[in-house]
Amino acid sequence: ECVRGRAVRSILAVRKISREEAQKIVDEVFDSCFNDHAPFGRIPHGNKDAKFAYREYANRDRYYANL
Repeated sequence: ECVRGRAVRSILAVRKISREEAQKIVDEVFDSCFNDHAPFGRIPHGNKDAKFAYREYANRDRYYANL
């Protein structure tokens, strides 16, 4: 829930709406946004993982070109 809390605070920082309204907005879209890893196949949690994610993205067409 920490990430959701940050999302709510981010909305409150740029919009003049109530905390309840911001929470409702986050609840409506959070799961689909959080689970969308495009264009990467994973969520990079560190520098090493970010390099792997970028490498997968950069080479995404090579696999299908060889079929």
